Amino acid sequence: MASMRAHEDLLDKTANAINIVEASQMRAALKLQRQEQLAAMEKEESDKALQQYREVVAWLKVDLSEQSLILDCITEESQRFPGGCDWILKIDAMKSWLQSTASAPFVWLQGKPGSGKSVLAAQILGFLHAANQSLVVSHFCTYSYASSTRYECILRSLLLQLIQGNTDLIAYLYKLKDTEFAKRAVTPQALERLIGMLAPTLSKDPGKTKYVHLVVDGLDECEEGKRDRLLALLERLGANSGSPTPVICKLLLLSRHSDALARRLRKKPTVSLTEQNRHVDKAIQSYASRSLETLRQRLDQMEVSDEDLDHMAKTLAEKADGE
Repeated sequence: MASMRAHEDLLDKTANAINIVEASQMRAALKLQRQEQLAAMEKEESDKALQQYREVVAWLKVDLSEQSLILDCITEESQRFPGGCDWILKIDAMKSWLQSTASAPFVWLQGKPGSGKSVLAAQILGFLHAANQSLVVSHFCTYSYASSTRYECILRSLLLQLIQGNTDLIAYLYKLKDTEFAKRAVTPQALERLIGMLAPTLSKDPGKTKYVHLVVDGLDECEEGKRDRLLALLERLGANSGSPTPVICKLLLLSRHSDALARRLRKKPTVSLTEQNRHVDKAIQSYASRSLETLRQRLDQMEVSDEDLDHMAKTLAEKADGE
């Protein structure tokens, strides 16, 4: 009897062990199945979002390749002489503007032609992207690329950058394009409305502030007659930056000095490169010196001395500030 009871106990324990193993295997199989289902759903959602994004881009007729080319060219040139523009990040007005806080919501950086405004803009954008604490939006206006100065192209560029990576806003625009709204041409007025409507909704978490650093370089090269209109739109975007809000948009505008802009922006914090000529001259002279160094062999053949090189670099720096 004792032997039979021991045998029954052993059978029970074995059965329990088998049940435990089977249950464990079943849980593992269910977990794997769930993970595979979630992965499939995520891929489906990702593919859907990508397709919607492509259709929105086609609908809005946006092409950011030109802006990428402009920025790449400026960045490539500035990277040949690293550290030459670091001083701009230490200016008090810029330090406040660069922070992800509500302070210094608007800065106008102005200077003469050839003073390096675009290179400074590229340096600032590089710093913001590296910090990765805000959404960074930019546009470069340059006569070298006529379309970059057109008001409508600027609006399309800003709108697409605002929604990039935000699947909710992409889905919203995707639905909007099939409504009565899309049956009319996407006019500058419509683009203004979209930017003004979508910018305040960028935060996915109402309890957490979303910061946007928006940089427009070459404001003075914006399409003739549309500059004030662009300024008005940008000022509306930054209008609520001083009060508690889920989205705070901080604006940096770079341009040549003009009496019209000076009157319009007279109450805005300004960084004048003319007043920072010590830093600007040093950076340009360093750039010129290194550029001349690349011609060293040819200059040696012409019996150009180091003293002559320094003088040439200083002269180039003086000529570069627009005088």
